[in-house]
Amino acid sequence: MAKGTIRQKPDGKWLARLARSVAGGEQRPSRTFATQAEAETWLDVMNKEVARARRGQPGDTLRAWGEAWLDQREGRGLSYPEGDRGRWRRFIADGPLGKLSLRSVTPPRVAAWAEWLAQQPRLRQAEGGGYAPDATRKVSRQTQVHARNLLRSALDAAVLAGRIPANPAARIKVVPQDAGVDDEAWTWLTLEEIAQLLACEDVPEPARLLYTVAIYTGLRAGELWALRWERIRLHGLHPQITVAKSNMRRSTKSGKIRAVPLLPAAAEALLDWHQLTGEPIEGLVFPGTDERQRPCGDDHGWADRSRGKQGVQRGHRSTAGIREGVRFHDLRHTCASHLLQGSWGRRWTLEEVRDFLGHSSITVTQKYAHLGAQRLHEAAAATRRR
Repeated sequence: MAKGTIRQKPDGKWLARLARSVAGGEQRPSRTFATQAEAETWLDVMNKEVARARRGQPGDTLRAWGEAWLDQREGRGLSYPEGDRGRWRRFIADGPLGKLSLRSVTPPRVAAWAEWLAQQPRLRQAEGGGYAPDATRKVSRQTQVHARNLLRSALDAAVLAGRIPANPAARIKVVPQDAGVDDEAWTWLTLEEIAQLLACEDVPEPARLLYTVAIYTGLRAGELWALRWERIRLHGLHPQITVAKSNMRRSTKSGKIRAVPLLPAAAEALLDWHQLTGEPIEGLVFPGTDERQRPCGDDHGWADRSRGKQGVQRGHRSTAGIREGVRFHDLRHTCASHLLQGSWGRRWTLEEVRDFLGHSSITVTQKYAHLGAQRLHEAAAATRRR
């Protein structure tokens, strides 16, 4: 029998809470569900997760715990094997926290680790293949956030398994409050650059159609690569995409399936691509080699590539004359930015963009809120004096 409590709230929803003896700490994980059956299922799953973690009892160090935890996540399709493993080994296992026992990982040590993390160099493509540290540039704030969240999730699992009483990384910030905005995280294409990219005949038509879909749907790269024709409705009053997977995950990044209404430009691009590919009724929309799903990190030829002695292979970004700092992921930023600015018609609200892009919470969407600053100044200037 699952250990915990389930009770109905005044609003009719059901609250499930894990038992304190199972959680192993002062904070007891809980969630609210629409039905009692959903609450019971969640409670049962949580009890099994804790039991599985306790049976494993991996080594006492943070490094050993994390490796075993990543194995479990990958077995359930909840992580990017390459990305999460790489970040874990580089920033956590091989960093100042890796050799510490779980109980020795304290908030002051995690705070010191965050300062160390901010000083780590970025990696750049080296001649002859592979990557090398770039001493002139530090890791981006987004990279720091990914590493911090990975550490926090691993320690949350340790709390649930009864290995530590509380998560020492729960309130650690990745950079000081006055460190400013990471410019790379705010990069997006202007309207002029979008037109320039999509009109460039030197960029193959399949790539231009893909970039159109990426810009006007805001899908993550992994969601694009996992997208299937069976989940696209191109005709009727409400054309839409159903986003159910991301990369090799069994679900999306947030774990939720979402319906994405198709903006006209995205619908037209998908219709053209559907015709070019023989109007398939099933299968991957943007497959890679041998019709297989593209791997994590694939950008469909967007960025330049070093080919060692053969020199640099120009990517579609350079071919179209787009500035160097724009990454493939910034096509997603482009979508959010123009929706919030009202560039394509009505100005969308933060809540609408959150749901459209599949953000985990409104706080993630709020990073784009600075885009409305100019509109506020314009509104203030247009306001009459008394």
